[in-house]
Amino acid sequence: LEHKLHYKHDLPPERAQVLAEELRNCAERIEELDLRMQAVRNEIVTYNEENPKDTSFPGFTEE
Repeated sequence: LEHKLHYKHDLPPERAQVLAEELRNCAERIEELDLRMQAVRNEIVTYNEENPKDTSFPGFTEE
């Protein structure tokens, strides 16, 4: 998108700069959210590894 701002549209350089900065800010926020979501996932995985589900069926014995 930033490339298009500079080369594909007839935006004044000042406006293109403002929009490019906004795109960078958006990308930084997306990265931050991605890292937070990955941390949540890691916590869930760790919890599940430390607390495996009991998959046995009460009253059922294998022969």
